[in-house]
Parts: sequence; structure tokens; C-alpha cells
Amino acid sequence: MTFSEFLATFLPGQPYWTISVLLALMTPCLLWWLARQSVKESLKSHGQRRVAYTGTMKYLVRAAWALVVVLPALAAAGGLVVGTESLILMACLIAAGVLPVQLEVRGLGIGWDGYWLYTQSVWRRSRRIPVNSVTRCGYSRLLQSYRLHTTKNGIVTVPVFTKGIPDLLALLSVTTPPYPPALLRGGARQTET
Repeated sequence: MTFSEFLATFLPGQPYWTISVLLALMTPCLLWWLARQSVKESLKSHGQRRVAYTGTMKYLVRAAWALVVVLPALAAAGGLVVGTESLILMACLIAAGVLPVQLEVRGLGIGWDGYWLYTQSVWRRSRRIPVNSVTRCGYSRLLQSYRLHTTKNGIVTVPVFTKGIPDLLALLSVTTPPYPPALLRGGARQTET
């Protein structure tokens, strides 16, 4: 059973293609809305500015965790999935998709004080990088993030769905891509890095 067929059980009388079209239209609208939420000033605490995910993104992660329980319950109620093992497997597969997003949203931190960039991530060790070691800044449409290339510390990736990016870009002494990216400006071409 496809996802459209699964949704059609809750919207009787609607053809499958209608549901697929609705999903296809909702996804870019949701991404645009998330990106619009991120056009906010950076946080300030303890003398540092900070790039962080928006509260909206954190609420969406909580809603995704609710899907771990709700979707298997709906599938069981609709008779689409039979057996406890299948329901547990379904919940585990959904949780496996939500967990990395939860770790990213809660664990990402990029701070600066004018002289240093302080990075924190669940995917790699924390770093303290001199601001003047940033050699170039680019925007990756594939990753939907700004990429700060440094001399000795690799690449610092700043996701577009975080707030405070304009403040961070203003700090850099290198040429930076325009902000907001094409996602928010209506599709102008960007250079990939």
C-alpha cells in the first residue's frame, strides 16, 4: 500500500492523485514558511551572538515525535497493519527518521564574539575558530546551508533554517552570498560551493 492509498482511507471518495497533489503542494509551502521563520536576529547571551534553530523548528520536531505514536495507532485502527511486531517496526522506522533531526535541532550551536567562532554539533567535536581564518563563504543549494571555508578547521555549515545568519555574514571579512538565499527571494540563481 502506498502512502497515498494509506491517506485515502482517511479521506474516502477522494482519488489517490488528489492526495498526492496536496502533499506535493504542501511540502514546498512548509519549507518556505520555515525559511521565513528563520529571518530573525541572532540570539545574544554572555557577550556572544548565536545562530540557532527557530522555535518553530523545535515545535515541528515535537510534532514529528507525536507521529511515532499517532501513525501506527491510525494504521492499527484502520486495519492496515496487523500484529504488534509490525506496529513496533513502523514506530521504530518513523523514530529513526525523527531522531537525527532532533539531534541536529537541539545540538547545533554557532556562536561568535567578534574574534572567534564557537561551533558545537552532535556530529563532530566543538571548535573555536578565529574569525579571520574564514577564507570564503558560499551557499549550497543542495544542503540548503551557508558554508564557511576556513584555513585549518574545515568547513562550518550553517543551515538556512536557523535564525541569525545575517548577523553572522556581516561579521565576516570575505565576500558572502546574498541573504536571504534564492529560497526566500523567489528563485534567483546562486553559486554552489
